[in-house]
Amino acid sequence: MRFQIASDLHFESMKNDERPFGPLLSAPSDALILAGDIDRIDRVRERFLAWPTPALYVRGNHDSYFTAYEPAIREVAGFPSGGRFQMLERKVSRFDSVRVIGCCLWTDFALLGRKEDAMFLAQYAGADYRCLRRADGKLLTPADTCLEHRLTVEWLARQLKSPFDGRTVVVTHHAPHIRSLDRRFGRQRFDSAFASDLSALMKHAHLWVHGHVHHSCDYKLRRCRVVCNPAGTERHPNPDFSPVLVIDI
Repeated sequence: MRFQIASDLHFESMKNDERPFGPLLSAPSDALILAGDIDRIDRVRERFLAWPTPALYVRGNHDSYFTAYEPAIREVAGFPSGGRFQMLERKVSRFDSVRVIGCCLWTDFALLGRKEDAMFLAQYAGADYRCLRRADGKLLTPADTCLEHRLTVEWLARQLKSPFDGRTVVVTHHAPHIRSLDRRFGRQRFDSAFASDLSALMKHAHLWVHGHVHHSCDYKLRRCRVVCNPAGTERHPNPDFSPVLVIDI
């Protein structure tokens, strides 16, 4: 099966690009995987219903900015599965011999140790915790997303360990391994908000697609291939973004 892959298109911040899909171009494939930070969560479905193949969408952290976090997610996730657009919010989509397991993921802030320090830094320096509000109107906190991460990883582990006679693709927004982080900047405490160490789960997948980091990566950990193809923002585009990246699985 052939999947076209993209993430971090950031339509929500684009002012000068009137193309319906921005830099993304259609390539021969069976489905499009959108690994988060695409547009405002209430606009992604309408935009990609016009895409020529089915689209599988995992939300990113930016997609729910300035909305009521949980209600916005529930509304889009509640659309019927199996159509031309599917939001994979802790959901599995099956295509004959391939299953696609999708979730946002977040992180546990423990990637580099000293988890409390990383959470403190995220609380006061991270845009997520100034722009994401819970249904009760209060700002989302690192403790909230850390709990969401734990529950998501427990769900993901159950799905991955469930027997399946075929190939397994995992789609998350946040990265599953430290190798996805840009080495040009060294290791920084804020890296813990971008990735977690899920290497124990990666052995159960053949392909892991993610976004969130604004540089491209493609590497293997054991049998699992990890791919990230982010477009970046209008002000800071990713020079290595491929508008027609297709992966055979």
